[in-house]
Amino acid sequence: MSARCETLVSLPDRTKRGALDEDEFAHYYELGRENLRIIELATNHCQNIRFVEFSGRGLLEDVTGLPLNMRRVECPVAIGNTGSMRLDGIALEFYAEQCPCCLQRNPTGRLPNLETEYHMRQEAAAASRAEAAERARRLGVARAARLERRRSLRASADPAASGILDDLDVVDADPQEDPNHDQQRKARQRLIAVAGRAHDRFTPGIVDELFDAVSSVGVVELLEPLRHLTAKRPALADRLVTTAVAALKKRASVEAGRCLSDHPTRLSADVVDEALVRSAAVLAGSKTPDEHHFSGPSPVVAANDPGPIRVLVDVTPDLVITTLAGMLPHPEVKGLILPSTVRRRRVPDFDRRAAAGTIEHLVSTHLELAVRLLPDLAISLGVAPDDRYDTGTLGSAERALARMLIEDPDRVAPMFEQAGRNASEEIRKGLVGAARHAAGMVDPDNRFRRPQDPNLEESAARQVIDAAFAFLIARTDESWGSKLTFEAAEAIEGIGRRLGEALQPHIDTTLGAFIALTRHRLETPQRTLVATGPEDPLEAFGRRHSLYQASRRLLAAVEEAAETDPISVCGTICVLITSERDNNFGVEVISPLLETLGNIGRRCGDQPGVIQAILPTLRTYLVDAEPGPRAAAIEAWTEIGSSNSMPSTLSDLLPALVDDSYLRVIGAVLAAASRLTWPKDEDRKRLALYAFSLVAGLELPDHLELLLTALAALRRHAPNLDVLAKAEKQALKRIPALEWHLASDVVEQPWQPDARVAPELARHWLSYAPHYTYGLRQGDAAEEALNGLLDCGVGLLGLPTSDIIDVGARHVTESHYGAAEYAEVLARAERRTDVVQLLKDALARIPDNQARASERALISLALATAQLHLALAGSGAEGTPAVNVTAAQTAVADVTEAVKFSRALIGDDKKWLQRLERAAAIRAAIACDLLHLPYPPALAAAAHPPAPAAIDGDPAEDLARRARNLRHYAKALRKARRSDGTATFRGLNVTSRLLDCVAHLLDAEAADLKADIAQAGAHRAAAQRRAAAIDLSGFRLDDPLLVRARTLQTVLAATSEPLDITDVTLEAARLPMPLLFIRSAEHGRRRGRPWRTQPDAEPDSQNVAVALVSIDDRLLTGPAIVDPALTHSITLQVQTDPWPAWATRLDAELISTLNDQELERPALSWQKHQHAADKHTFEGSGSLHVRYAVPTGQHAPPVLVRLTWRGTDSNGKPMSQDLDVAGHREIRVRPFDAARDATTQYEVFDEHLLAIYENLAAAGYPNNQLAAFARLLNAISRIGLAMTWNKKYRRGQYVRERDFHDDLHSALLADPTLEGRVERGTPLALGFLDTRHDGITAELKVARDQPVTPETATKYIGQPTQYAAADGTKLSILVILDMSPKTLPIGTPENYLFVLNPQQHGMTEPHSPSVVVTLVINGNLPVPSSWSRRRIPTRET
Repeated sequence: MSARCETLVSLPDRTKRGALDEDEFAHYYELGRENLRIIELATNHCQNIRFVEFSGRGLLEDVTGLPLNMRRVECPVAIGNTGSMRLDGIALEFYAEQCPCCLQRNPTGRLPNLETEYHMRQEAAAASRAEAAERARRLGVARAARLERRRSLRASADPAASGILDDLDVVDADPQEDPNHDQQRKARQRLIAVAGRAHDRFTPGIVDELFDAVSSVGVVELLEPLRHLTAKRPALADRLVTTAVAALKKRASVEAGRCLSDHPTRLSADVVDEALVRSAAVLAGSKTPDEHHFSGPSPVVAANDPGPIRVLVDVTPDLVITTLAGMLPHPEVKGLILPSTVRRRRVPDFDRRAAAGTIEHLVSTHLELAVRLLPDLAISLGVAPDDRYDTGTLGSAERALARMLIEDPDRVAPMFEQAGRNASEEIRKGLVGAARHAAGMVDPDNRFRRPQDPNLEESAARQVIDAAFAFLIARTDESWGSKLTFEAAEAIEGIGRRLGEALQPHIDTTLGAFIALTRHRLETPQRTLVATGPEDPLEAFGRRHSLYQASRRLLAAVEEAAETDPISVCGTICVLITSERDNNFGVEVISPLLETLGNIGRRCGDQPGVIQAILPTLRTYLVDAEPGPRAAAIEAWTEIGSSNSMPSTLSDLLPALVDDSYLRVIGAVLAAASRLTWPKDEDRKRLALYAFSLVAGLELPDHLELLLTALAALRRHAPNLDVLAKAEKQALKRIPALEWHLASDVVEQPWQPDARVAPELARHWLSYAPHYTYGLRQGDAAEEALNGLLDCGVGLLGLPTSDIIDVGARHVTESHYGAAEYAEVLARAERRTDVVQLLKDALARIPDNQARASERALISLALATAQLHLALAGSGAEGTPAVNVTAAQTAVADVTEAVKFSRALIGDDKKWLQRLERAAAIRAAIACDLLHLPYPPALAAAAHPPAPAAIDGDPAEDLARRARNLRHYAKALRKARRSDGTATFRGLNVTSRLLDCVAHLLDAEAADLKADIAQAGAHRAAAQRRAAAIDLSGFRLDDPLLVRARTLQTVLAATSEPLDITDVTLEAARLPMPLLFIRSAEHGRRRGRPWRTQPDAEPDSQNVAVALVSIDDRLLTGPAIVDPALTHSITLQVQTDPWPAWATRLDAELISTLNDQELERPALSWQKHQHAADKHTFEGSGSLHVRYAVPTGQHAPPVLVRLTWRGTDSNGKPMSQDLDVAGHREIRVRPFDAARDATTQYEVFDEHLLAIYENLAAAGYPNNQLAAFARLLNAISRIGLAMTWNKKYRRGQYVRERDFHDDLHSALLADPTLEGRVERGTPLALGFLDTRHDGITAELKVARDQPVTPETATKYIGQPTQYAAADGTKLSILVILDMSPKTLPIGTPENYLFVLNPQQHGMTEPHSPSVVVTLVINGNLPVPSSWSRRRIPTRET
C-alpha cells in the first residue's frame, strides 16, 4: 500500500468529515513531505538552522505527523523575515540572504543540502531563461523575413497602402522587445477603420500578409480588420472562416469567434472538432473581469460571446453535448471493484466554469440541448473546485441549472428532485443553490444581476418563485440531511428578504414547515442502518444545531415577508399560537413564534393596526404558567416597545414579574428594564431594587451574562451614581477569575470611575489583554487592551506580582516588544521593583546570539532604565537620603552600556531601536543633570544635550547649563505621538512640566550667583506660577503615577521664596519617567467608558399633541367604568402644532391588550382640512363596547392613545412619525362590577373612590385585602354621606361618640354587601376595635374643636395603623365625625376623602408602607337659610 493510502486509512473520521476532500488532503500530504525534505536539506547544510512554528497550530500536522504548520527560519545569526506553510521558498530566501558568507556554519557533511538545492534551482532558472531567449531569437528571425516581404510591397504601394503595412508592423511586434500595447491598440483601430471605409486600399499582397500574420504568427487581433474587410468583399468569407477555425482550435479568440457568428453558413460539420467547441465554450461561458471573484481561474476574455457556440450547436449538436459534458467533472468512483489506480481525468476549474457558463447561455436558445446536459451539470456539483475559496466555479453550474428552472419550471423542478434523490450531499447542496439562484435571477432589483439574466413578466417570475419555493420547502423535512435542511431554509429566507410579496401566499406553508421541523428536531432520528457503536455526540449536536438554525431561518423568512402585509401575517401567527393548547405545540414552537411577533412589531409597528394585532396574544402569554413562553412574551414586548409606544401593561404586571424565579424570565425582565421607558418613579425604584438584589445574589460565573444585564438595568434606574458605584464594586468582588472570552464581556462594561480602578477589574483586564497582545496582532485590539490595563490606575497595585510578571515575560517568545509593554503597565503603577523583575525574566528567556541581538538590545534598554528609576526612587525613610547617588551613578552607567550595545547594531534593527536608545539616554541624562553627575560620553552622544559641560568650572554657568538641558529633555518627554493620550503619557507629561519648574529654580540659583536679584526672583516666581498652573484635576487622587508629582507640585507652588535646590532636584529625580511602549489606539478606544445619566431630549414641537378623551360626553378624570350591556360613545379631541409639510393625514389608534371582540373601539383619522373651529384641533367619535371582565382587586387594563402623522416623502415613499401625546396618553376602561362599584350615587365622589382603589391595586396590595377594604369603605361612605344630612347630626344636637359608633355599626350590619360580617369591641393589638370587616379595621372618631383637614387628621391615624399591623394588613380606614362649628359652607363630599401615609417606627422609606384612607363626615350643619345675607369670603382663582 502506498504511503498516501496508508495515511488516508489512518486519517481520523473527524478530518474525513471536515472541509478537506481526499484530493485536497493529498495535496497537503505531499506538501508536508516536501517540507520534510527541505528541513533535511537545511539540516545537512547547517545544524544551526531551525524551522520555528509561527502563529499557531493546525490539525493537519497532528494528523499526518508532517511539518504543515506555519513556520519561519531561524539560526543564531539571523531570523527570517516571513513565515509560511511552504518551507522551500522561505528556506531558499533565507539561504540567499544569510548563508553564503556565514562564519558560524555547522554542516553535517551530507549531500544534498540546502546549498545544492539552491544552486540546482538557480541553474534550472538560468536554463529556462536561455530557452526563452532562444525562442524569442527564432521568432525574431521569422519576423525579419516578414518585414522584408512587406518592404517589397511598399515599393509599389500608395501612401494609404503603406500606412496599412506600417500599422501591420506595429501589431506584429518584435518578440524580443517589450510591446507597446497602446500603440498596438491604435494601430488595430486604424486597420479596422480603413477596412470598413477604404477596403480597396487592401491589395491582395496586403491581404495575404494579414492572413499570414494570423495563421503563422498567431496575431488573432488582425481577424477583426479582416472581418470588416470581408463584409465589403464576400469572396474572402471562406478563407476568413477557415483561418478563424484554425485560430480557435489553438486558443479562444473573441475576434475569431465573431468571424463564425458573421458567417454561420460557411461552417461545415467536417471541420468542427472538440478543440473548436472548447474554444467556443470558453468564449461563451468562461470567467470575465466583471465577475468579482478573487479566487478561481483568471479571466481570458473581456466579455462573454455565446454567438460562436450557438453556431456550432446548429451544425454539430451531438459533438457540442459530448464536449461540454467532457468539460464537466465527475466525482471519483470509489469501491471494491474499481482499482485505486483507475482515476478520472482531473477537469480544470477553467473548463468547468466555461462549460457551465455556456450551458447557461444556451438555455434561452437551445433549451432541449441544455436539458440533456442537466444530469452532467448536477453530477459536477459533487466535485470540489481546485481552490477551496473559489465560489464562482460551483456557482456557474448552479446558475446554469437555475436558468433551466426559470425557462421551464414545471419540467425542470421534477428533474431537480430526480437528480438529488440518490446524490451526494455536495450535489444536493448545489441543487438547493440553483433554486436560490433562480429566485435571485428573476428579481429585477437584485444588485447582483448579470446582463444575460432574463427579464420576466410578473406572472412568469411568480411561477418561477413558486417552483423554487416548492422545491426548497420540500427539503426542510431532513430527507436530504440536516445540513441541506438548513441550506434550503436559508434560501427561503433569502426569497423572503428580496421578494417578500412573492412569499406571502406561502406563509402558512412556511409556518407549517417550521412546526414540523421543530418537532422533528426534538425526535431521535430514525436510521436505516443500525450503528453498532454509540452515537457521536458531536454529530448529534451538529444535527440539532442545523435543524434549529433552519427553523429560525424559516421564521426569519416570515418576518421578511411580513413587510408587505404585516397585519395578515401577524393574524396567521396569532391564530397558530392560539391553537397551541389544542395541538400541544409546546415551548419549542410557541417561544419562537412569540419572538417572531416581537420582531414584526418592531419592524412594522409604525403601520396602523399592527401592534394591536399582536398585543392580545402577547398579553395571554405574559401571565402564562410556563416560564419559557412567559419570558418569550416579555422579550417580544420589549422588542416592540424599544421602537414603539406601548400600553403600561408590563408596568401593571411588574410586581409579579420581579418575583418570578425562573432564570429566563429574570433575563427577560432585566432586558425590558434596560431597553424600555418606565415613566413611573415607583417602577424605576422597583427595578433598581430588583437589579441590585440580583447583582448581590446571582451564582457566578454560571450566570455572568445575567449579572451584566442586571448591571445594565441598574445603570438605567439607579437613583444616583453612588448607588450604582456601590453595586458595581460589589459585582466586581463577586466575579471570579475568567477565561479571556468571558473577561471581555466584563471589561467592555461602562464602569463607573471607582469601579474602573478596582483591582478586581484590573485582573480581568490582565486575563483579557494577552489574547490580543500575544502573537500576530490585528487592528487596534492589542492597543485597546493595553490601554484598558493602563486605565486601571491604582487597581494595578492589586495585581499579583507573579501573574503579571509571567504574562509579560512569556511574550518574548513571540513578541519581545510585548514584554516591554507589560513592563510599562507595572511602571504606570509605580511598581518599580516588579518592572525590573519582569524585564530580567524576559531577558533571561532571549537566547544570547546574533539573531536575537536586537531583541536583547530592546529589553536591555528597558531594563537599564527601569533599574535607574528604581535606584532613584530611594527609601525615603527618615534619616536616609531620598536618593542613593552612588547607586544612581551605577545605574546611569548601565544605561550607557545598554545604549552602546544597541547603537552597535546594524541593518534594519537600527531603525526601530534609535527611538528607544534616545528615550533611555534622555532619562539617564535627566538624572545626571538633577543629581549633578557627569555625562558618560556615549550617553551624551545619544541624548544630544543642547548645552555641553562647562569648561571653566563656573558654578553659575553649570547651573544654567543644567537648566537648559532639563528644558530640552522635558520638551522631548512630551513628544510621543505614538503614545499620545495613554495614561502613562499623561503622567509623564506632568513630570515634564515639573521639570520645567525645576529648570527655573536652577536658573534662579545661577542668577543668585551672578548677583542678579531681579532675574532670580523672576525665575522663582515663574517656577511657582508654572507649578500652580499644572492642572491635576483630570487625575484621581489615588493615581500612583501622580503621588510624587503632587508632593513636588505642592512644594513648588507654595512659595516664590528660595528653596533648597538640592532637596528639590532630589525630589524631581524621583519623579516617574517610564519608557513608553504602548501606543494609543488609532481609532479611539470605546471599551469601558463610564455610564452617565443622559438627560431626556426636548421633543420637537411638531411632534407633540394634547389628547383629551371623553366617554358619553364626560371627560375622563380617572378610570372609566362603563356598563357592559350598553354601547357607549367615545370622543377624542386632539390639539397639534402645525403639520409637517409631508404629512397628509393624522391617525389615532386606541391600542390595548384586549382584542376587538373584548373591547370594541374606533380608529380615527383626519385629513388636514378636517379640523374644528381651531385649525389645530381635531375631534372624532366612535362606539365603545366592553365585553370583558376584570377580577376584583385588579386595575383596569390600559388603553394607549397613539397619534401618528402619515404621508409620503419627496420620492413618493410612505412616511410616518409618532406624536408625543400629552393629556390622555393612556386611559383605563373596565366594566361595572357590583361587587366593588356599588358606591354612593355621588358620581364625582365615586370617581375619587375608584381612583383610590386603582392606585392601591397598581401598588401591588393583595387582592383579597383590597376587596374587603373596598367593601367596607364603600359601605361606610354610603352611610357617612347619609349621616351628613341626617337631622340627628345637625346644628344644635349633641352627639356622643358612643351614639355615633352605635349608629354606624347598625347601618353596617344592615348593608347587604357586608353580609353581616361586622365586628366591634374585639380585643386586638393591646386595645379594642371600633369596627372590623374581614380583617379590615375602621377607627371611628368625633372632632368638636376645629375643622378636620388632612393635616389635623394625622393625630388619629396611629390607632388604625397599629390595628392593621396586628391583622397583618397595610390598609385601614379612619372615619371622623366633624362636629366642629361651621363658619363656612361645606364642599362636595369628595373633598373630605383623602389618603394618609403614616411614618413607621425606625424607617424612613419602608418597602411595605401602611395606608390610612380617611373619610370626614360633616355634622353640626346649619339650615341653608342661616347663610342668607352672611358675607362669605372668596378665594382667588
